[in-house]
This record gives sequence, C-alpha cells and structure tokens, in this order.
Amino acid sequence: MRFNGVSEGDSRILMQKMARDSFKSFTKKGEAGMDPAEAAQCKALATGLETQMAKGLKQPEAWSEEWRAVYSLAEAVMARVQRNYVHAK
Repeated sequence: MRFNGVSEGDSRILMQKMARDSFKSFTKKGEAGMDPAEAAQCKALATGLETQMAKGLKQPEAWSEEWRAVYSLAEAVMARVQRNYVHAK
C-alpha cells in the first residue's frame, strides 16, 4: 500500500533504523545524557536480547524476536524528536 508516494513498509524500516541507532549509542555510551524514556526502552530491549541470545539465537534473530521492544524504542525516539522540535520553535 502506498500513501503520498511512500510505501507503508518504509516507515517500519525507518523505525527499525532509529531503534538500531539509539540502541547502538546506548551500548557504547550508556544512558548518560539520554532521554529517560528512551533509556528505559533501551534497557528493556537489552534485557530481551540477552534472554533471546541465552536461548541460542544470534543477534539478528534475537532482534527479530524482540520486535515489540524494537518498535517501542523507535516510538520513544520519535517522541523525543517531536518534543525537541516543539521546544526549538
């Protein structure tokens, strides 16, 4: 399905990339200076990934299994960006 020239799947891909980038930053720098809601979602995703990998899954498969946490993190990133945009005006 397309809406305004953008495929429905495109937004999901972008959400996964936002979550990936946020999580990567979290794993390198920790939660210092991070939005509290975003940090909480990163922690939840880290816990889920550890659980999945303890079951023997590799990281890409664990990420797929934790899709709910991935999209929750992406939503936290989007909320932060929207708040920052509103405050910048």
